[in-house]
Amino acid sequence: MHGVAGRRTEAELRLQVVDATRLNENSVMPPFHRVAGLTAVRLDQIGQPLLSAAEVEDVVAYLLTLKQDRADK
Repeated sequence: MHGVAGRRTEAELRLQVVDATRLNENSVMPPFHRVAGLTAVRLDQIGQPLLSAAEVEDVVAYLLTLKQDRADK
């Protein structure tokens, strides 16, 4: 994740968190906000995202702070 904000736009970061398969169909990262079309979900969690929309925005805001320092280049 180091420097991720320098490699992805805010929209790409949001999409990666919501449903990483939209950017990479082979991604093993779980969809943290998508609920449709999932097959391995506990019965009591069906229709409920792992993260709320506000939590997704919090994660995106954090990821946007992860820019590579010039000294690290």
